[in-house]
Amino acid sequence: MSTIGENIKNKLKDEGFKIEYVARMLGITHGALSQRLDNGDLIKYKTMLEISNITNIPVIDFVTYPYQSHRKNDCVQ
Repeated sequence: MSTIGENIKNKLKDEGFKIEYVARMLGITHGALSQRLDNGDLIKYKTMLEISNITNIPVIDFVTYPYQSHRKNDCVQ
């Protein structure tokens, strides 16, 4: 079973984002972000929200990866 940190890393990779870029945008080092993500399920919601804002990937996609969330606007007829 994957941790949230692993989910975030994998989702970022799938979407074409490099950890180095996201870390730079957060104002931290690559190593600091990797360490946070390696802490697995202990990652703070604030960090997930900041990554979401940088990448425009919804937080729910990090939590549910590799499954797709069913966002409201995806279901509009």
